[in-house]
Amino acid sequence: MKGKPVLGLDLGSCTFKLVLLEWRESRPLVTQMRFLELPPGCDEAARQAALKQLLQGIFPAEFAQVVSVVDDPFACLCHVLVPPMPAGELLGAVRSELQQHLAVPPEEAMVDYQPSGEVEVSGVKKQKLLAAALPKAAIQKHLNLLSEAGVRPTQLFLKAVAVARWVQQKSPRKDGPVGLLYLGGSSSEFIVVEGGQPLFTRKVPVSGVDFTKGMTGTLMTEQGQTRLTESEAETIKRSLGIPQDPLSETGAKGISGTQLCALLRGNLERLTAEVERSLVFYGESTGGPAVSELILVGGGAHLKGLSDRLQEHLKIQVQVPDPLEGFQQTPAALQGPASATPLSFVPVLGAALTEGLGINLLPAEIKQAHQMRIQRAALTGVLTATVVGALLIRIGMGVYERTLRTQITAFSLERAAVASELVQARIAFVTQEKQRSQPRWEDLFKELTHVLPREIYLTGLTLSGNEVTLRGQVREQGRPSDQVLADFLRALEEERFFTQVRLISSRQLEGPAKESEFEIRCSLM
Repeated sequence: MKGKPVLGLDLGSCTFKLVLLEWRESRPLVTQMRFLELPPGCDEAARQAALKQLLQGIFPAEFAQVVSVVDDPFACLCHVLVPPMPAGELLGAVRSELQQHLAVPPEEAMVDYQPSGEVEVSGVKKQKLLAAALPKAAIQKHLNLLSEAGVRPTQLFLKAVAVARWVQQKSPRKDGPVGLLYLGGSSSEFIVVEGGQPLFTRKVPVSGVDFTKGMTGTLMTEQGQTRLTESEAETIKRSLGIPQDPLSETGAKGISGTQLCALLRGNLERLTAEVERSLVFYGESTGGPAVSELILVGGGAHLKGLSDRLQEHLKIQVQVPDPLEGFQQTPAALQGPASATPLSFVPVLGAALTEGLGINLLPAEIKQAHQMRIQRAALTGVLTATVVGALLIRIGMGVYERTLRTQITAFSLERAAVASELVQARIAFVTQEKQRSQPRWEDLFKELTHVLPREIYLTGLTLSGNEVTLRGQVREQGRPSDQVLADFLRALEEERFFTQVRLISSRQLEGPAKESEFEIRCSLM
């Protein structure tokens, strides 16, 4: 595909990004980058209008490859080990291995994989695969948006996969794992990359919007009570950022550097703690080499001084890169709004670099339709050759006619064989789609036994989708019930199995025994 142009899209919840890329002399050339900010709370109709505006003057049908980054809170990406088996059986094996990681039933998820090498386990060689899954509903919603704008994608990427490809382009010879924090407008993700593949991913519940909104609190200044608008806060984030000398620096409307630090402190501490936890989780889950470098990208990474603050607390090197390092650019490639937010383009740049290879979360029928278009193009070429042969016959070159007829016959036989194989593959796919998963009760009970203290006994437990509700009672046995409950909440938060742990209610029960009841709600990783 080198030499042919690629259209890359990243349609986030707050911003749309577009990249036009082609290959020149085996090097990527960026010819155009576009950035469009969406109004807060816009509906699907507004998003469709925004996409058409983003594509103004561009005709997607002219591109051999149209790649799109798709993201969702329930996206799943992990490495799985399977024994050697025929290629036709791999997808079913990957689905089975992913069941314990999926937030939706397997039949409701689109799954794909790519080889990642071989490992030896207890003397037995196994295949290592990078597997990705995304709810079909999220993919369909994404495809509906593209379809309304006349876009037929050839490949759908998870953000972490696209980012890993960008890291490989930036540092192709770098050894060891590299940490990357994508700080987006509405969502963030911590990713560990090695050899062009993501080794570990974890959602981070702090985004660029959190910092902007955190700076809009009401303050008292010499001019009286004041507060920043979101637009003013965004400007200060980029120009002043985290004040290096809070006593001497002043922002808009007379807000002092000390006050800005106070507005930013809460989200800074949350972000630092989440990145630190992610590094610990990675180390404990893989046992591999430690991450010694963190790359900061995404729109939120434009917060001035953030890299220095993270480096100071995490004690590892933190850098904010040039996202277009290693790319060729035309003079008009990076202009307008795109020039102010280059770090936002990392995922879509990585997706455009994939050259049609790797994980693709498009539905099987769309992949098949794309293959048929390629076959039709090949058939058109053969028919064109046939016409040329007929012209040559007229001047006495009948030998070419016989040669071309032989080629057409061979092509027809090959096409019939491929069609038969496609039917068998479709039957296998439908059979795999009918598999059903069991609820994750076994894993849930196992994790609870690790953290449940002796003073607490559960009276109720419900599992709805990915959300768990725990009800129980605390009986004081030497420790106050509120201390017991606080320790239990902390233990749940530290378990990798649970996330977004929150106390819904707690009250003291009447009676001589010192008992209280509670309700806790959390999500499964």
